[in-house]
Amino acid sequence: MLGDFNDYIETGDVAASSLPDLVRWNQVENVVEQLPANDQWTHYYKGGNAYRQLDYILVSKSLSSLVTSVEIERRGMPKRAIRYDGRRFRGVGQDNPKASDHCPVLVELNV
Repeated sequence: MLGDFNDYIETGDVAASSLPDLVRWNQVENVVEQLPANDQWTHYYKGGNAYRQLDYILVSKSLSSLVTSVEIERRGMPKRAIRYDGRRFRGVGQDNPKASDHCPVLVELNV
């Protein structure tokens, strides 16, 4: 399963969302959790200076041992997202323009 789930796992009111149940289901693995904790973000929200995960790839437990790499593409993030200090796509500015406020997750499987 993959995509922009548009919700946070760590919301204060877990009853308001089924996302924690899906992501923590014992039949799948959130591949982003293979990255260091400080790198497990796919979205930056300026209002709370928050770096969180909204975008997911959940692989089945039977495929999780075949994951060889996990990356998050952040070159389209605005420069105000200072936690990312790598190269950006040409033309990306402080606030605008930006490619997106989300970062795609990429996974490689050795099948």
